[in-house]
Amino acid sequence: DMVTALENRWFRIIKDIASNKKKLVIMKASKSPKESKILEKGIFGRLLDVVTGKKKTSETVLVNNLKGLQLMQSETYSQLLDYYVQKSEAEYRKTCLGKIESLFGKIAGIVCFYKIILSAKCLIFGDLADSGGVINCLLYTSDAADEGLGVDLGG
Repeated sequence: DMVTALENRWFRIIKDIASNKKKLVIMKASKSPKESKILEKGIFGRLLDVVTGKKKTSETVLVNNLKGLQLMQSETYSQLLDYYVQKSEAEYRKTCLGKIESLFGKIAGIVCFYKIILSAKCLIFGDLADSGGVINCLLYTSDAADEGLGVDLGG
């Protein structure tokens, strides 16, 4: 099942994050204050390390792994939430009310498609009188705006 796989992945990532945080705390606690000050370099010190090609410390690697795991955790969590939403929507569509809403949605889509075809036919063949009032209404509104009759087209 998809949910079980995502949940298992999420829990494994959480366990890995906890393990890495524990290692990081132990690593920081075991250092002397002098070593801590040496490792806390600014941007210039880090840039110098990159230019000179110094190897990353195990603490830096652990911090980078932790950041990656946290990103994976948030991504997996959002995938899990999306799956739950899709699952609940699918279950709702199976209910009587969901089927009725789906039917009304299909009918509205067909009516909209019919109106589009009718309006396109009227525009192509120049038969504005049979356009169902939509084009006439738009033309009237445009003329009224041009003559200053207080119609605001929002433009």
